[in-house]
Amino acid sequence: MYLVFFALLSVAGAWIAWRRNPMYTAGKTLRFILVVGLAVAAVIGVVFATVNLTIHKSPAIALGSMFGVVIAGTIALIWVITKLSAPAEAAPPPSKTIVRFHRKRLDRWAWRAVWTVAVLAVIAVAAPDPYREVAFALGVLVALLGTTTLFAAYMASRNLDRSLTALQADAWVHWHYTAAQWAAWTGAQVAQQKAVPPTFVWRKNWPRLVIPLGAVSAGFAFFGTGSVRTKIIVIAILWALILAILLLSLRFEAKQADLLATRLKHAAPEVYIGENGIFAGGVYTQWVTIGNFLLEAGVDEKPPRSLVFLFNKVVPGGTKSIKIRQAVPIPDRAERDVTLLQRNLAAKFPKLPIRLC
Repeated sequence: MYLVFFALLSVAGAWIAWRRNPMYTAGKTLRFILVVGLAVAAVIGVVFATVNLTIHKSPAIALGSMFGVVIAGTIALIWVITKLSAPAEAAPPPSKTIVRFHRKRLDRWAWRAVWTVAVLAVIAVAAPDPYREVAFALGVLVALLGTTTLFAAYMASRNLDRSLTALQADAWVHWHYTAAQWAAWTGAQVAQQKAVPPTFVWRKNWPRLVIPLGAVSAGFAFFGTGSVRTKIIVIAILWALILAILLLSLRFEAKQADLLATRLKHAAPEVYIGENGIFAGGVYTQWVTIGNFLLEAGVDEKPPRSLVFLFNKVVPGGTKSIKIRQAVPIPDRAERDVTLLQRNLAAKFPKLPIRLC
């Protein structure tokens, strides 16, 4: 019952977020539902066919066949969904080698997955029962989740790398900065991040916890099964989980200034802005995607003077969104470049407030 409720809530949130996205059209929505529905039906059909074909085979053949079909079907669905949800953007020139900026970050996770499966495979072969069975089950789970998750991440990263390659090949503006300019910019951005007040202060904001904790407690107390003691234990565990998530988010929030300083320190002192998006400070942000889109652009006159781009980013799960601020320093004698950006962005997004000059 709870899973159904949260699933419906997620679907409703995702639909609201999609309706607000500039990519939304009724035609795209219908095409997405139709194509994904057909793809899901095809995968289910293959699964049933595999069951019927292997029902009289050995358990090893049946299990191996089903494992392969599930992985192949999941990868196919990921490929279809990625293709349908990718924004229409300028493609990189055929002569350009696609950069590996985003895909390179996956190498570490891919090797971790390979080593994890390898270690579990050795344990499954060499260890006695019941460790062998546990290692085998964990190995299958890691292989399944790792393969599908890494494939989804690879597809998303490859699309980002293609888009970034096209941006760098034909940018509207490409600004370079000296080491001193970049250091001054880094210091200003870190100081600005440190000045951002925390989103939650225990002394002031603790009443905000009353509603979610009360709702969880009341919902499980009235609709949950088991004895009173069991309900109290489950409610206590749910409270602990909610508070743990809050504490982890606050800890991550407190480290944002240090993370920003590290990222800017290791980023190339340059900025690309063009048809597909903006690449600055080691971060590439596309103008419009299914989960991210530009809201407005303006100028921050505080030194060092900068352009500011405000984006709406959908939080994973689709139930809410947050505002992301992307700023870039304006070099000396860049008035013509800023005018060019104003003209191009205003033409690309005629309904948005673009006030760069």
